[in-house]
Amino acid sequence: MLFRVDDLLDERAEDFALREAMDMGMPYRDFLETIMPTCSGLFRYFGGLATQMGGSYRQSYEPGVRILVRREPLGVVGCITPFNFPLVLSCTTFAPALAAENIIVQRACGPISRELSMATETLKCVTNSRVCRNVL
Repeated sequence: MLFRVDDLLDERAEDFALREAMDMGMPYRDFLETIMPTCSGLFRYFGGLATQMGGSYRQSYEPGVRILVRREPLGVVGCITPFNFPLVLSCTTFAPALAAENIIVQRACGPISRELSMATETLKCVTNSRVCRNVL
């Protein structure tokens, strides 16, 4: 699913870059060439990491002791989108939360504004990934 979100973010990169450039005042080209690859790369990275989330044993400093590491979902993760760079900061919370099979509750930091709009657009990419339909 996260790889599909990565593809959808790449497909809509120009739209996201235009919205974010208008909202943040960052040059369109800089956002398109620098920030968008970072956003889609986060979903690609955590998509790969999600395939390795099984339990594993680690070495201990004490001889004869083995440590079992299990990664389990937390359940519900609350994400607050700040006013500065809402797309980037939404991706940094959505990607790891979804990779760990958590549920996301999204909240804008202030009155409903562009921040929530950008987070909503990012979540639309998640729901359009054809894996989870009832997210919003």
